Amino acid sequence: FHLRASYVAEVDKLVEVAASIGAKKFGALYQDDAFGQDGLDALKKSLAARGLTLVATGAYEKNTTKVEPAVDALTKATDVDAVILVSNTQATAAFVKAYREKGGLAQLYTLSVNSDREVVSRAGADKAHGLGIAQVVPFPTSGALPITREYQALLHKYQPEAQPSVFSMEGFVYGKVLVEALRRGGPNPDRAALVKALESSPFELGGFVLKFSPTDHEGSKFVELTMINKAGTLIR
Repeated sequence: FHLRASYVAEVDKLVEVAASIGAKKFGALYQDDAFGQDGLDALKKSLAARGLTLVATGAYEKNTTKVEPAVDALTKATDVDAVILVSNTQATAAFVKAYREKGGLAQLYTLSVNSDREVVSRAGADKAHGLGIAQVVPFPTSGALPITREYQALLHKYQPEAQPSVFSMEGFVYGKVLVEALRRGGPNPDRAALVKALESSPFELGGFVLKFSPTDHEGSKFVELTMINKAGTLIR
């Protein structure tokens, strides 16, 4: 059971946002494995559906930050409006830093798997500024939804030294769904009861809804864009 939107949905949201502010020509950095290739394929489909163009790509080897060839390829493509990074945190940070240092001007976007704080720590706030990051859970410092207010109150109560983050927010959502599914499964839930309970959707979690069925175990389609500001802080 997946509680987060797919990477395909994230890529499509990033393209949608970039296109809405005028991007027409795209570049891509991708990890040279199944994860990266799936992201690249999703990007190509999303662009084709909107009549947009992929003009440059660059790959890097998995479990490395060897992004220099990709940086060269994407900085040489001076007509690129936006670059989608299908990459992990370390490679993202290395690319962002090197791309900006080489004069790359395109808007950069990446997936929710990336830690904004680690990107800032590795690349520096001046280089990371403006990086768009897709998110698949409600923004943790927002007070708009009951679930975020509950999360903030409990985090302050049990870990007062901790700062809210999208990763702990996601863990909080997972915990709430599991506890509610166990409750629905009865006093002695087994595997079958837990599966049945999860499929007895929806799960209304204070303004954030997850919905499964016997034929669909992807509970959420929610994706929104966040961005790193000049101070190196994540904002909506």
